[in-house]
Amino acid sequence: MDYKPVGVGKTVRNARRGLPEAGYWKKFQSPVLVKEYGMVTSLEFSPIKPHDLLVTAAMRLQVYNGRTSQLKKAITRFHGQARSGSYRSDGKLIVAGDDTNIVQVFDGASRS
Repeated sequence: MDYKPVGVGKTVRNARRGLPEAGYWKKFQSPVLVKEYGMVTSLEFSPIKPHDLLVTAAMRLQVYNGRTSQLKKAITRFHGQARSGSYRSDGKLIVAGDDTNIVQVFDGASRS
């Protein structure tokens, strides 16, 4: 039996690499998953840049940085399940209620 030598094949370049659309899709990052302490009852984005995310879950409000998705601030001054966290239209105040029928207002710019 005689065998014929087989040459090494050339690799095929990805034709999609050169498309302008490929650059668009590369801008996206993988999703960020955050485990919360209880059921999430409300989500809202800040109306001002960097558009932080306000998450209302269990007995707390949590503010996540709009660019890095890192926890920026946690507000835990509730006696019952926190409900309906929301920003004021200028983004400077945060309001939320709880199951004890108390509505609280917090400064959105402070660290406390």
